[in-house]
Amino acid sequence: MNNVIDLNVNTNSSNSIALRERGYGDADFDVEYQSLYIKESPSPLLYYRVVPNKVVSVRADTQDILGFHSLNYKGVNFKDGIDRCRDIIIKSGLADDSVTEEILVTPNSKQCVVTYTLPNVMIDTPDRDKAALMIVMTNSFNGVWAFSIQVGLKQWACFNTQISATEGLVYKSDIIDF
Repeated sequence: MNNVIDLNVNTNSSNSIALRERGYGDADFDVEYQSLYIKESPSPLLYYRVVPNKVVSVRADTQDILGFHSLNYKGVNFKDGIDRCRDIIIKSGLADDSVTEEILVTPNSKQCVVTYTLPNVMIDTPDRDKAALMIVMTNSFNGVWAFSIQVGLKQWACFNTQISATEGLVYKSDIIDF
Protein backbone atom coordinates (compact mmCIF):
# COMPACT_ATOMS: atom_id res chain seq x y z
CA MET A 1 0.00 0.00 0.00
CA ASN A 2 1.32 3.42 -0.93
CA ASN A 3 0.76 5.94 1.90
CA VAL A 4 2.61 8.81 0.23
CA ILE A 5 0.59 11.32 -1.79
CA ASP A 6 2.43 13.57 -4.25
CA LEU A 7 0.81 16.98 -3.79
CA ASN A 8 2.70 18.45 -6.77
CA VAL A 9 2.32 22.07 -5.63
CA ASN A 10 4.53 24.98 -6.72
CA THR A 11 6.03 27.35 -4.15
CA ASN A 12 5.24 31.03 -4.65
CA SER A 13 7.18 33.38 -2.36
CA SER A 14 4.63 36.23 -2.58
CA ASN A 15 1.93 33.87 -1.26
CA SER A 16 4.26 32.82 1.54
CA ILE A 17 4.77 36.46 2.53
CA ALA A 18 1.01 37.10 2.41
CA LEU A 19 0.30 34.14 4.71
CA ARG A 20 3.09 35.17 7.10
CA GLU A 21 1.77 38.76 7.36
CA ARG A 22 -1.80 37.89 8.29
CA GLY A 23 -2.83 39.12 11.69
CA TYR A 24 -3.68 36.99 14.71
CA GLY A 25 -7.23 38.18 15.35
CA ASP A 26 -8.39 37.56 18.92
CA ALA A 27 -5.20 35.53 19.56
CA ASP A 28 -3.05 38.66 19.31
CA PHE A 29 -1.80 38.83 22.89
CA ASP A 30 1.22 37.68 24.88
CA VAL A 31 1.14 35.51 27.99
CA GLU A 32 3.13 36.07 31.18
CA TYR A 33 3.76 33.67 34.04
CA GLN A 34 3.59 35.11 37.53
CA SER A 35 4.03 33.76 41.03
CA LEU A 36 0.88 32.67 42.81
CA TYR A 37 0.17 34.05 46.30
CA ILE A 38 -2.28 33.11 49.02
CA LYS A 39 -3.43 35.25 51.93
CA GLU A 40 -2.37 33.99 55.34
CA SER A 41 -5.35 33.65 57.62
CA PRO A 42 -6.11 34.68 60.27
CA SER A 43 -3.82 37.63 60.25
CA PRO A 44 -4.47 41.19 61.38
CA LEU A 45 -2.03 42.39 58.70
CA LEU A 46 -2.22 41.83 54.98
CA TYR A 47 0.29 39.04 54.64
CA TYR A 48 0.62 36.94 51.51
CA ARG A 49 2.75 33.87 50.97
CA VAL A 50 4.06 32.49 47.66
CA VAL A 51 2.54 29.15 46.70
CA PRO A 52 5.55 26.88 46.13
CA ASN A 53 6.03 25.23 42.71
CA LYS A 54 3.03 26.98 41.14
CA VAL A 55 2.58 29.85 38.68
CA VAL A 56 -0.37 31.55 37.07
CA SER A 57 -0.59 32.39 33.36
CA VAL A 58 -2.10 35.80 32.59
CA ARG A 59 -2.73 37.90 29.51
CA ALA A 60 0.07 40.46 29.43
CA ASP A 61 -2.25 43.24 28.23
CA THR A 62 -5.23 42.76 30.59
CA GLN A 63 -3.76 40.64 33.41
CA ASP A 64 -6.75 38.26 33.05
CA ILE A 65 -5.95 34.85 34.56
CA LEU A 66 -5.72 32.06 31.97
CA GLY A 67 -4.64 29.10 34.09
CA PHE A 68 -2.76 27.72 37.09
CA HIS A 69 0.31 25.60 36.43
CA SER A 70 3.30 23.83 37.92
CA LEU A 71 6.74 25.40 37.55
CA ASN A 72 7.50 22.76 34.87
CA TYR A 73 4.68 23.95 32.60
CA LYS A 74 5.81 25.15 29.17
CA GLY A 75 2.82 26.76 27.50
CA VAL A 76 2.67 27.75 23.86
CA ASN A 77 1.40 31.25 23.13
CA PHE A 78 -1.41 31.18 20.59
CA LYS A 79 0.56 33.43 18.21
CA ASP A 80 3.53 31.03 18.32
CA GLY A 81 1.26 28.08 17.49
CA ILE A 82 -0.25 30.01 14.58
CA ASP A 83 3.25 30.83 13.33
CA ARG A 84 4.19 27.11 13.46
CA CYS A 85 1.14 26.20 11.36
CA ARG A 86 1.98 28.92 8.86
CA ASP A 87 5.56 27.59 8.75
CA ILE A 88 4.27 24.10 7.93
CA ILE A 89 2.17 25.43 5.04
CA ILE A 90 4.91 27.71 3.71
CA LYS A 91 7.82 25.25 4.04
CA SER A 92 5.83 22.49 2.39
CA GLY A 93 5.20 24.74 -0.62
CA LEU A 94 1.44 24.78 -0.12
CA ALA A 95 0.95 28.53 0.47
CA ASP A 96 -1.28 30.17 -2.11
CA ASP A 97 -4.11 32.71 -2.19
CA SER A 98 -6.75 30.03 -1.59
CA VAL A 99 -5.54 29.10 1.93
CA THR A 100 -8.11 30.13 4.51
CA GLU A 101 -7.30 30.67 8.17
CA GLU A 102 -10.02 30.76 10.83
CA ILE A 103 -8.82 31.81 14.29
CA LEU A 104 -11.28 31.21 17.14
CA VAL A 105 -10.51 32.19 20.73
CA THR A 106 -12.92 31.67 23.62
CA PRO A 107 -14.29 34.86 25.21
CA ASN A 108 -12.14 34.23 28.32
CA SER A 109 -9.00 33.87 26.12
CA LYS A 110 -8.14 30.47 27.62
CA GLN A 111 -8.62 28.29 24.51
CA CYS A 112 -7.83 28.66 20.82
CA VAL A 113 -8.68 26.67 17.68
CA VAL A 114 -7.19 27.63 14.32
CA THR A 115 -8.37 25.91 11.13
CA TYR A 116 -6.50 26.14 7.83
CA THR A 117 -8.22 24.88 4.71
CA LEU A 118 -6.17 24.38 1.55
CA PRO A 119 -8.82 24.02 -1.19
CA ASN A 120 -6.23 23.84 -3.98
CA VAL A 121 -4.76 20.68 -2.45
CA MET A 122 -7.43 18.15 -3.41
CA ILE A 123 -7.07 14.51 -2.49
CA ASP A 124 -9.08 11.60 -3.86
CA THR A 125 -10.60 9.61 -1.01
CA PRO A 126 -10.99 5.81 -1.16
CA ASP A 127 -14.70 6.37 -1.90
CA ARG A 128 -13.73 8.47 -4.95
CA ASP A 129 -14.83 11.70 -3.31
CA LYS A 130 -12.69 14.83 -3.35
CA ALA A 131 -11.36 16.28 -0.11
CA ALA A 132 -9.28 19.37 0.65
CA LEU A 133 -6.32 19.28 2.99
CA MET A 134 -6.87 20.82 6.44
CA ILE A 135 -4.58 21.69 9.33
CA VAL A 136 -6.13 22.28 12.75
CA MET A 137 -4.29 23.69 15.76
CA THR A 138 -5.78 23.42 19.24
CA ASN A 139 -4.28 24.97 22.35
CA SER A 140 -5.35 26.08 25.82
CA PHE A 141 -4.01 27.52 29.03
CA ASN A 142 -6.74 26.04 31.24
CA GLY A 143 -5.85 22.37 30.76
CA VAL A 144 -8.68 21.53 28.35
CA TRP A 145 -6.30 20.82 25.44
CA ALA A 146 -2.59 20.28 25.09
CA PHE A 147 -1.00 22.11 22.17
CA SER A 148 -1.62 19.99 19.07
CA ILE A 149 -1.50 20.27 15.29
CA GLN A 150 -3.57 17.81 13.28
CA VAL A 151 -3.81 17.19 9.57
CA GLY A 152 -7.12 16.10 8.12
CA LEU A 153 -9.48 16.38 5.19
CA LYS A 154 -12.52 18.49 4.45
CA GLN A 155 -14.95 16.81 2.11
CA TRP A 156 -16.71 19.41 0.01
CA ALA A 157 -19.56 17.23 -1.20
CA CYS A 158 -21.09 16.90 2.26
CA PHE A 159 -19.30 19.80 3.99
CA ASN A 160 -18.08 17.30 6.56
CA THR A 161 -14.82 18.02 8.34
CA GLN A 162 -12.84 14.91 9.17
CA ILE A 163 -9.72 14.86 11.29
CA SER A 164 -7.83 11.61 11.40
CA ALA A 165 -6.70 10.39 14.80
CA THR A 166 -3.74 8.51 13.33
CA GLU A 167 -0.57 9.25 15.23
CA GLY A 168 1.27 9.92 11.95
CA LEU A 169 -0.89 12.98 11.34
CA VAL A 170 -0.89 14.52 14.82
CA TYR A 171 1.65 16.54 16.77
CA LYS A 172 0.73 16.83 20.42
CA SER A 173 2.74 18.42 23.19
CA ASP A 174 3.98 15.86 25.69
CA ILE A 175 4.21 18.34 28.56
CA ILE A 176 2.06 17.18 31.44
CA ASP A 177 1.18 19.75 34.07
CA PHE A 178 0.22 18.72 37.61
